[in-house]
Amino acid sequence: IDKPSDAYRVLVIGDSIADQERWVRSLEANLGEKMPGQTVQVMNGGVPGYDTCSELRVFEETGVKIEPDLVLLQFCLLIL
Repeated sequence: IDKPSDAYRVLVIGDSIADQERWVRSLEANLGEKMPGQTVQVMNGGVPGYDTCSELRVFEETGVKIEPDLVLLQFCLLIL
């Protein structure tokens, strides 16, 4: 995916919580308001059931290629 010269690109990697588009789109809108003059692109790499090892593979195989300026790793702490 070509990156425009004025783009600030964020990659969100995580599990089913990241896969829910609502907060990811909200992040894009909020960053867009805070960064006038730049095109903010938030790309969602969330996949239900993924763990940190799977998320690392996503980053290594795909994430690097999209040239993110920021990578957010979302994880869910499970307390039993």
